[in-house]
Amino acid sequence: MSEPENTPQDSVEEVVVGVDVEEVKRKRGRPKKPEEEKVKKEPKPKNENETRGRKIKENKIVKTPEENKEYFRLYYHDKLKYKTNCPVCGKELTSIISLNHHIKHNTKCELMRCKHDIETLLGLRNNYT
Repeated sequence: MSEPENTPQDSVEEVVVGVDVEEVKRKRGRPKKPEEEKVKKEPKPKNENETRGRKIKENKIVKTPEENKEYFRLYYHDKLKYKTNCPVCGKELTSIISLNHHIKHNTKCELMRCKHDIETLLGLRNNYT
């Protein structure tokens, strides 16, 4: 019988026993901790009054959905509402939203814009000739 040969650590060991050849794979990776060293977590004692999730403050004032809706309606109403003037026709409007609507849909304002654009184009044409 021959003695086993020395092989590198990553390779497979061959043990020669008589005629049979047996392969033994080496374990790879980090070794596992023994059972004694593992820390076991103990569950916390449960109270009957304790609930899961977010804690609710006792003295918190709860608003109804209607109150919230009214609050946000007034908040954005005050935030967006201030007086503006149309740059084309000079009409006084109360908010940006009404100004945008006025510019898109008011025919008088649209005609004044077209007239102004035509005058500027004619003026540019006269300057180049």
